Amino acid sequence: ELRYLKRETHFYFDAIWKIFQIMTRNESYTWLSKQMNLEIDYTHIAMFDEKQCQQCIDLSYKFLLTQNINIFYEILLNRRST
Repeated sequence: ELRYLKRETHFYFDAIWKIFQIMTRNESYTWLSKQMNLEIDYTHIAMFDEKQCQQCIDLSYKFLLTQNINIFYEILLNRRST
C-alpha cells in the first residue's frame, strides 16, 4: 500500500538530514528535487506516487552509501541511544 511505501521513503530520505545530519532539511529537498528532476514545490513525499517513492528510496540509499554510512547499523545504534 502507498502509505507504507511513503513511510519507508521517509525512513531512507530523512536519514540524510534528520539522523545523520549530512545536509540540512532544505538542502536535502533541494538535492532530491534536482536528482528527480522535479520542481522544489513538487518535491514532497506526501505528493509522490509509488514510482517516485521507490526512486527517492534508491537515491537516498545510494547517497548514504557514498557517505560510507552503513544505514542499518547506524540507525540501530541511534535507536538504542534514544
